[in-house]
Amino acid sequence: MKDASSTALLSAAVVWEVALKRSLGKLGAPTDLVAVMLSAGAQALPVTIEHAEAVGALPWHHRDRSTASSSPRRWSRARPS
Repeated sequence: MKDASSTALLSAAVVWEVALKRSLGKLGAPTDLVAVMLSAGAQALPVTIEHAEAVGALPWHHRDRSTASSSPRRWSRARPS
């Protein structure tokens, strides 16, 4: 956060993803990442229900590359036997 003209925003969704990937051993982020970011000037960005709902309307280039496919996935309500 060296550029004083920029504001870094930190959302709960990012913290959630970092925590999940860190727990799976896929990311070497420090456990105090949030404290470090906030002390360096990042601002907490509240994520609302409306924000979460709007994710479904984002173009596919915004999807997580580890789970995205070339076509939209359809979730099945059927449970495995």
